[in-house]
Amino acid sequence: MKKSLLTLFVASLTTQIALADPADSVKNGEMKTANNTNITELEKMNKAENKLTERGQLLSTEFVASISKGKINAYFPERKKMKGNIDAVPKYDIDLYKITYGSVYQGQLVELSGLVVVPQKDGKLTQLQYHHGTLYPYPAKDGWGSLDVPSLYQGDSPKTHKASYETRLNGNYLGSYGYLVSLPDYAGYGVSENLQHPYGINPELAKQSVDMILATKAFAKQQNLPLYDGMFLSGWSEGGAVSVATQKLIESQYTDKIQVSANAPMSGLLNSADNFKQMLVGAPHIEADLGEGMDFLAWTYYAYNQFSQKPIDFNNIFTFSVKNDRDVLQKRPSNKPSEVLKKLDKTSLQYLTKQAELNNLSTGWAPVAPLFIHHGTADTTVPFQNNAKVALKNYQNNGGNAFLIKHEGHTHESLGLLYLNNMLAEFEKIQDKQAK
Repeated sequence: MKKSLLTLFVASLTTQIALADPADSVKNGEMKTANNTNITELEKMNKAENKLTERGQLLSTEFVASISKGKINAYFPERKKMKGNIDAVPKYDIDLYKITYGSVYQGQLVELSGLVVVPQKDGKLTQLQYHHGTLYPYPAKDGWGSLDVPSLYQGDSPKTHKASYETRLNGNYLGSYGYLVSLPDYAGYGVSENLQHPYGINPELAKQSVDMILATKAFAKQQNLPLYDGMFLSGWSEGGAVSVATQKLIESQYTDKIQVSANAPMSGLLNSADNFKQMLVGAPHIEADLGEGMDFLAWTYYAYNQFSQKPIDFNNIFTFSVKNDRDVLQKRPSNKPSEVLKKLDKTSLQYLTKQAELNNLSTGWAPVAPLFIHHGTADTTVPFQNNAKVALKNYQNNGGNAFLIKHEGHTHESLGLLYLNNMLAEFEKIQDKQAK
């Protein structure tokens, strides 16, 4: 019993990333647009004149670097040890821009940041937004931390193991293939590092994602980059769930501003309610040392409560004093759930169960645009059986446009290249149909 609960937990709540190598960036501090015009004055104007007044508002634009298509593969050396071949994907040189934009955080207007990757390509572009997976809310050894968010990527090869892994893979390759790629940092990272990240809080993250899409459209207009009407969504692990939550939000509230052509999430926790409800009852009885897996369990307990409308006292949940997310990640007494988590009283159990249901994505809606759910059958981080299959069945029963792409024998972190290739093929078919 304990073993299955442990598997379910490590299954429900974590995200892996991977490794890295040398660089290409702005020479002599000169910042230029794709048309080689100096944008220093434009940046100054943005920062001086753009006051935060609304969600989705573009606040500032900063050129970061250019990368030639010949260096895209060199900047992702880990591909050599992964299944799948993406060496032929790069087609265009790319320009990287950091943007800041207006969004919402617990009901308040805030400034957030993200990265936009622009292919040096003539003609109309198609926007594709990629959502990154779990990152610690502080610098972490070998990647996985706050220094690895998209907007901090400098357009070079990795200096340390796993640094900027997802940006180097999905940002660089998708951009070099020809997409205008937007990559939100999320609240709690980049310019908003003073905020706590709403970990796994899908409705909140979806709003921030929508605002990044709108700000990127404003960026494209500012840079005279014509866009097609339709756009694509994607993401991995936490980001896989965010991409689904974003599609759900757009199709219910933003169809007049955003047209989703298709979505391809990978390894996202969609059936959070069923998975987490089992952990609420079982986790306090687990005496095994979960290692860093305890980070994600404790962080989810914390976030589900902290970002609720009326949080209950953390003394009802944890065995130690908790004031913020860093406490649960860095100050807990051990990595054993039985020594960290209290057995919940009836009121606390009911409350946290409700929060899990509010963040659930597997029920209550039907995707209109094609939703291609990618998942490895050997994933022990986010479970295949109690997650992707359940979500697919529910979507289809509701008349939704959903498909499951099973990757036999693949784990949470082994799918990167296969996913990228399959996503490109799926999206290209959609684009070809829309062009006819």
